[in-house]
Amino acid sequence: MKILLSTTVKVSRVSISITRKSLKFFQSVYKSDFLIVSPVGLRTLLEKRRRKRKQSSDNSESDSDNENTNENNSSTIADFLSSIECVYIDQLDILSMQNLDHLFYILENLNCIPQQATSSTDFSRIRHWSLNGWARFYRQLIVLSSFTSPLFLSLFHRFSTNYSGQCLIQPSFPLNGYIRPVSTFHQLFQRIPICDPTLRFNYFIEHILPRFDTSTYDHTLIYLSSYFDFVRLKNYMRTEKHKQFNYLTLSEYSTKKQILLARNIFYHRQVRFLLMTERFHFYHRYRIKGIRHILFYDLPSYGHFYPEIVQFLTLPHVIDKKKTTRTNQTDEPSTCTTLYAKEDALKLAYILGQNAVTDLLNSEKNTHLFTNK
Repeated sequence: MKILLSTTVKVSRVSISITRKSLKFFQSVYKSDFLIVSPVGLRTLLEKRRRKRKQSSDNSESDSDNENTNENNSSTIADFLSSIECVYIDQLDILSMQNLDHLFYILENLNCIPQQATSSTDFSRIRHWSLNGWARFYRQLIVLSSFTSPLFLSLFHRFSTNYSGQCLIQPSFPLNGYIRPVSTFHQLFQRIPICDPTLRFNYFIEHILPRFDTSTYDHTLIYLSSYFDFVRLKNYMRTEKHKQFNYLTLSEYSTKKQILLARNIFYHRQVRFLLMTERFHFYHRYRIKGIRHILFYDLPSYGHFYPEIVQFLTLPHVIDKKKTTRTNQTDEPSTCTTLYAKEDALKLAYILGQNAVTDLLNSEKNTHLFTNK
């Protein structure tokens, strides 16, 4: 809540220059000692410089082929990033709720040798190992995150290239995880043999989704942590061939009017499925009422998201007391089904605890039921 209540401006840039007696803010990037930026803000600056240099090259009378080759080079556009010695990435988990492509783009353009010298370049201060292209081996990378994921580890191992090596401190997992047995419904964890996004989607529509396309599993929430999987499933369900999937969607791009309409229609039993992205829950934290069944397409990134989503389940006797337009009501108990693969061990550890994850992954069974009975 502290993060969401603070400023939400994504395009932010602050350059700081240090002198003997003062700090100077909003200096030129070439004269700055510190750059405090958001990934989107720095990416916007790089794209702005690219457009300016492209316009200047188009207006010049020199050889266009040589100019375009030189000016469109990333090392020329991001030449002010060539001398970066320390990179501090704070709250990577929060940045992952935006677009990490901007962060990867920036990290890929660090410590590139500039193709042109500026008027303020002091050649006497240039180190030989920097001219040899070894600056990235002297750069320090510090990454902080509230949880660990394969993507974060990949980013760290790829861009942490300091010659002194790497130091990784992983946060401890909850002893018993965030899962809590509930007497009114069961929590089923089903292992699937595939982790690749495309193969996982094909397995889902062939083996999992048809099982929920019955009156028994009416009024189901499908939770998807990836927006790409959300779009793929939405496009699949909206085709003429699969129009029997009556559904609504809630994503981070939904307007307030769309959110209010979707919640109202779903609550009054006029659709069967509700597709919801993880980023929607991250930014809004609405309590979706009227849910009878929950299907986790994949595990939440934040372990505490699991019990928050599970609490959305409305008890059957509460639903029966409310006057709604739903027909053919049944007394089927509510259910919560979570799909996971062996590669989801880190996410499972936050939800179930380290000991339970080890038993789950080593078990020969593909389904495990959690209940307090």
